[in-house]
Amino acid sequence: MFQLLIVDDEKSVVDSLSLTIPWTEYGIDEVHQAYSAQDALRIASEHAVDIMITDIRMPEMDGLELIKRIRHFSRKIRCIILSGYDDFEYAQKAIQYQTINYLLKPVDVDELIRTVKVAIEDIEREWAEISSYQRIKHTLHANLPLLKDRLLNDLIQNKPIRSEILEERLTMLGIPFRPGDPFVMMVVRLEDDFSGYDLKSLSLLEYAVSNIAEEVFRDLFELWHCVTDQGYLVFLIKSKENDALKLIDSFAVKLQNHVQKFLKGSLSICLSNIRVFPDDITDLYRASVSSIKHDVGKNRSYFITVDR
Repeated sequence: MFQLLIVDDEKSVVDSLSLTIPWTEYGIDEVHQAYSAQDALRIASEHAVDIMITDIRMPEMDGLELIKRIRHFSRKIRCIILSGYDDFEYAQKAIQYQTINYLLKPVDVDELIRTVKVAIEDIEREWAEISSYQRIKHTLHANLPLLKDRLLNDLIQNKPIRSEILEERLTMLGIPFRPGDPFVMMVVRLEDDFSGYDLKSLSLLEYAVSNIAEEVFRDLFELWHCVTDQGYLVFLIKSKENDALKLIDSFAVKLQNHVQKFLKGSLSICLSNIRVFPDDITDLYRASVSSIKHDVGKNRSYFITVDR
């Protein structure tokens, strides 16, 4: 249900419109009466007014100024202007103030009711859109890690994504990578220390390793990670400061040490050389996995780089 505010310095106009129209039949739950602009401002500050019908010419403040001031604290209020003057200049200003309609006195009640119905439909449509947006935003936020993971996996699998679509998705998901950014790929394998974990526990470990990585790299680097179908953790890393990527080896070793200390397990890590996003992500991943399988073998907590 909606609340209506009727404003006019002519008391008879306000009382007539308030009392003779069966507003509840049109979805209006409460009707407020104001005989001056100051009364209207007070009522609007105290009540959740949805629609205001106001005279345009009043002694201390005209209707347009009232609309301007009332929208400081009631931005979504729908306004309908009444006037005894067929004044085109006022009508133009009323349009600029985004009024629903500009009606001449004496008021055509049927036209006024139709206008109020339009205002109600407009409010309902706006709130439906807001609710839909909020639902989408909530769903997006809830699924953000999964969506980020999936997009990086798509790049690793070399799925075709047009550059403008990629930039749109990166922006939407809040991923701090853009075409042309220098980056390093870090591929991580959890070693035999973790082999006794079931799938659920392993997922928690991958999550824990990712969190440790974020903490280790956060001061100088931006990270974006995923878990591939082969069970590797893949991180794309870009620097927040010039030349920070040259220091990345020491941070990768810190990651190994922290995982050993806090999770009691070991990692094998393969770092690529510096490349330009999003070039060669598939080739870098394949080369890194090949190097881990070939060079690391059964060794634990191994650290290698690939010159690809």
